[in-house]
Amino acid sequence: MSQSANRGKVVINPEHVRDSDGTVRNVLTLWSCRADCAVQYNAFQAAYFALIRELGFSDEGAVEEENAAARQTRIRAMYQEIQTELWGPDFRAQAALASGSAVGAVASTQGEVVEGSGTDAVPRDGEEALE
Repeated sequence: MSQSANRGKVVINPEHVRDSDGTVRNVLTLWSCRADCAVQYNAFQAAYFALIRELGFSDEGAVEEENAAARQTRIRAMYQEIQTELWGPDFRAQAALASGSAVGAVASTQGEVVEGSGTDAVPRDGEEALE
């Protein structure tokens, strides 16, 4: 898989598969590890489904009769575990910076960005504005 993952279509790289233990989790860990930075969830999810659908991997964590919502919850938990292990608790900010969407990430976590110096934000309920 290529690290165009933060910027476009996920590409499967045979090198990542060859070095793995054959589990989806291990391949996703290797892919994330070989990236130059943390990856965003959409890229991770696309890589997961590419491994299942295109390369025929079987998801060792899947349970019989798992519905789509439960599978998504499990994939997101795996994403958070792997990215935190590799890149630390600030992995989301790293992924946003790598993809060029850091401004959107700031806006969604710190309040609505307003016109001006770029450092002022409208505080969320219960927060005081920084002076």
